[in-house]
Amino acid sequence: MQTRIMSMKAIRYIALFLILLTPLILYYDAQGRRPLPISTEQDIFQGVHYERRVTASPRPSVIHIMTVDLWMDGVTPLVTPNPIAPAIAERQRVSIPAQKTHDFLEEFGLQVAINANYFGEFREHTVWDFYPRVGDRVYVGGEAISNGDRYGTPRESRPAVCFRRTLPVERYTAYIAFDGTCPSDTEQAVSGRDVLVEQGRPRLTFPDESPEKPYPRTALGSDRTGQKIWLVVVDGKQPLYSEGLTLTELAALFQELGAERAIALDGGGSATLAVGRNSKGVVLNAPIHTKWPMRERPVANHLGFYALPILDDIRVCFKTS
Repeated sequence: MQTRIMSMKAIRYIALFLILLTPLILYYDAQGRRPLPISTEQDIFQGVHYERRVTASPRPSVIHIMTVDLWMDGVTPLVTPNPIAPAIAERQRVSIPAQKTHDFLEEFGLQVAINANYFGEFREHTVWDFYPRVGDRVYVGGEAISNGDRYGTPRESRPAVCFRRTLPVERYTAYIAFDGTCPSDTEQAVSGRDVLVEQGRPRLTFPDESPEKPYPRTALGSDRTGQKIWLVVVDGKQPLYSEGLTLTELAALFQELGAERAIALDGGGSATLAVGRNSKGVVLNAPIHTKWPMRERPVANHLGFYALPILDDIRVCFKTS
């Protein structure tokens, strides 16, 4: 009888040990699913070039750079649409159901997508206690336009990226409005917070944040013509893998790329880059929502692009393990 009691206690201790060990196993499994920290680059769609840049100094960083030629046939931008009819939206503040970036990409059949505006309400206390979850209502901060329908409120402190159709060639150009308000003929627009590059020169001071704080980043820059843009997503908050870039370093990166203007969009755990492959969304970076690697955060809105496929094999850029 005593032997049986001791066996039951041992089973309970083993079960308790396995329960306590499970989160650690899941955490290390998530770490193992992060993209390989190996530099690579390749054209992945017509007019879309992807580069994964891995650096060790001054700290480990994994940087994802999408170069998009807006004048390439088939390249078309799309911002998360407003779910409320425009006539109603004019009379009330519009809330958006939160959605993960790769779900947005799959829903609209896009080839590339990133997270966009800052938003509220937001909280991130623990792995279980956070807001929003998928479908929860949130409000975008600053300018937001989808298919000509404005559903965000322009703010001078929220510089905007405005996509306009150029006639008669029927191609899009990007215009970064530092005053936060896009022209009336804008078809798609999102907004951010920090101005990184102006007239080809990097900003050196940032009023809302210490420029020396490494962090996950999402940002966008354009060349002088507005024909070429760069989407940059930086992984961060992951020691020994990628700790992120400071705003000063991010600005210097855009200057190196050749940007005339650049702004930072929402970053932190929101920073996500997804691409479409075989009708499925694949996350190319390592998001870190609720301090959990490879966990995507539902966000208010997104910026995506349609693009035509190419014949080359692109598996090298999608390989994650």
